[in-house]
Amino acid sequence: MHSVVEINDPKRRNEIVNNFLKNRKEHKIKNLQERSDLEHVEDYRIEVFKPILESNKKLQEEIIDEKNKIVETLNNFKSPSQLSIAPATTPTPKTNRKSLIKQPSVILPPSLPSSSSPQVVSNLIVSYLQDNSDRSNAGYSIKFNKAEKKYAIGNKDITFDQNIIKVNNEEYTATEGLMELLLKKSPDLNKVTTEDSSNYKKILLCSNALYQGFDKNSKRYNADSSDKWAFIKSKYFVAKTPTTAGTSSTSGSSISFIPSNTNSLIDSLRLSIGSYQAGNKDEYNKIHAMLDELVKQKVIKKKDLGVIYLNIGM
Repeated sequence: MHSVVEINDPKRRNEIVNNFLKNRKEHKIKNLQERSDLEHVEDYRIEVFKPILESNKKLQEEIIDEKNKIVETLNNFKSPSQLSIAPATTPTPKTNRKSLIKQPSVILPPSLPSSSSPQVVSNLIVSYLQDNSDRSNAGYSIKFNKAEKKYAIGNKDITFDQNIIKVNNEEYTATEGLMELLLKKSPDLNKVTTEDSSNYKKILLCSNALYQGFDKNSKRYNADSSDKWAFIKSKYFVAKTPTTAGTSSTSGSSISFIPSNTNSLIDSLRLSIGSYQAGNKDEYNKIHAMLDELVKQKVIKKKDLGVIYLNIGM
């Protein structure tokens, strides 16, 4: 209920009306000022937080891009519902959690290298292929070719079946040590056995993975500063100081990729000598290195080198 005030004095009435109009105008101006102030605050806030917002946007894009890479990697394999402990045709028996860890396997999709049917691949291999931590991008490590949907090392394709790695028609049993050497930049050498080291060397040799362009005739290695390259040099390379007849040793050094095992060394020497005598003069330094190594291993005597060189025709 509104109260009514009677004003009989025209002067008083005009005064009240004018005050009302004045107050309304002041309120209007105040509202406009407050709106202007809010707009100014909003503009200021945008200006202050713009770098942060842009940074967050960039970070979000990077996260999305990284997520897409992970999804793409995971899409190379079947969905979790297709994980199996044995081949798909064999029912999975009840077992405890420990047994699941020992013999897990996953079915690779048909898009990856396979024969006539999808392959069942051990979780050991799958876990290493999916793990991008400390991943080596060097030519002497396993790489996935997105265009051709297959794995390779050097100039050879790699296929997987159960816990077997197949390279150049040779089969190798996957172990933690071998997978460390095939994929990691800094392999855990505590996991690497003598057999792992030997198998890795065979894979490097058959695939020319150590040479630039995977061409051993290039005489240039895919050398880098990684721990794995240091392992390769210490295990598979023999350093030598080149010498020339009638002169003293030069100051430099060359490295030949030759076996350290005596029997393998002698076999390689025979092959290199045959190749050299057939006209391949690129074997010259390698033959020198192998003979020097045989002298170090006391298989031949240094005084006999002259006769050996003469018989070879060097």
